[in-house]
Amino acid sequence: MNRWRRRIQKTVTDLLALPQDALAPIARLTCIGGQEVVVEQAVSLLRVEERQVELDLGDMTLLIEGDGFTVHLVASGEVHVTGRVDRIVYRRPQPTGRGGGRS
Repeated sequence: MNRWRRRIQKTVTDLLALPQDALAPIARLTCIGGQEVVVEQAVSLLRVEERQVELDLGDMTLLIEGDGFTVHLVASGEVHVTGRVDRIVYRRPQPTGRGGGRS
């Protein structure tokens, strides 16, 4: 069913000439001038510090590093952060395989 849904979404976005992520429930990040970050479809705000902000995006976390961060808006999965942005890091969970660890 999930495969069928993706095919319908792709067909609709192609027919309407929409961006691939227009109908998909995935996080979208906009960084404006290295001073403001807007994150849409965020699941939760995990940590806010002067030099770091961390958000849960569902399948990964987003870490914003810099200085002087202030969160201005948290509403309906949308988060607005201002401050000097030096680095943005996506962290995906590490796969948990069997017996593949290093000694």
